[in-house]
Amino acid sequence: MVEIVPQALISDLWLPISRPHSCQQFQYFAANSKDSLNLEDIGKTIQLPVGKEMHMRWPRAIHLILTFFMFQCSALAAVDWNVTIDDQIGSYASLYPAMIEQTKIAGATWASYMQTADTTIDVKISILNVVSNRGSGRSETTHFLGRFNGIRLYEQSAAWELRSGNDINGALPDVLIELDPDYINTQMWFDPSPLTRSVPVPNNRIDSMSVFLHELGHAIAMNGWKDHVTAQLPSDYQSTYDQFITTVNNWRYFTGPAAMALYGGPVPLNAVNLHHVGNNFGSPGSELIPDLMNGVVFNWGTRYYISSLDRAIIADTGVPISIPEPVGILGLALVAIVCQRQRLARWLPNLV
Repeated sequence: MVEIVPQALISDLWLPISRPHSCQQFQYFAANSKDSLNLEDIGKTIQLPVGKEMHMRWPRAIHLILTFFMFQCSALAAVDWNVTIDDQIGSYASLYPAMIEQTKIAGATWASYMQTADTTIDVKISILNVVSNRGSGRSETTHFLGRFNGIRLYEQSAAWELRSGNDINGALPDVLIELDPDYINTQMWFDPSPLTRSVPVPNNRIDSMSVFLHELGHAIAMNGWKDHVTAQLPSDYQSTYDQFITTVNNWRYFTGPAAMALYGGPVPLNAVNLHHVGNNFGSPGSELIPDLMNGVVFNWGTRYYISSLDRAIIADTGVPISIPEPVGILGLALVAIVCQRQRLARWLPNLV
């Protein structure tokens, strides 16, 4: 059963400065059903929750190996990210190729951690004047999961399509990302090597790959309808992200079991926008400022990567996504070999 509900407001894009600054954004929504997590592609099952690491800064050689195996595995998933540009300003044609390429890579990076169906996720990037002067992102509709304890539960259409292969809105975009022209002009830096991410980010610009990864994180799961100030639902509906938001001593926390096991307790959510983790220094979760899905700041000259905590939160919303333990170079190489073999087996079944 598919039930369409009134579309909520838009969420964020990213902060244009290198000092802590609250993210003034609008809410939108997502949720997911509950699926088991089986990583058959690497020959084992991972039981949630696992791991204790928050975020790893890989040396460049390890990062390149990791990038290789992720994109080998994503080929197994057969998710195509179809990206189109709606330039309402009409001045950014030269950036279209970079925007399309980086959104595709960001999508493939997320999908590389997931068990997905064969499908195409349609993403529209709109360039227009945004209220926040930065940008926004969301799934364009929702999928109804059922009614639990009198509350209707929904997931984002992009998440539903990734795991089921069913496109509930047909030819319409599954994901919408909006970018403000001022944000593009004065803040964003488009990496000329987005696959390896090896070129230094200018110290007066925000890394665009980090932006696209962040926005797709919202489009997949980290959204909801709960009010950012009161943490109350507007009516008898919520997302599966909403259902794990709780209040302790006037601070909001995410209490999904996988995220709590990884973090060591309830995960502090941003006081301004509940769809992010972390707060300014001196507040709960200040150590989460370096996280991709933080709601405090994206620093100039800095790259952000999908963390284990990000994946744990998304797993709690029902997306079948891995939360791996740290592995060494040999482990990464082994995974790459396994994924490559399975990729060949898929395309050349009579030869492998």
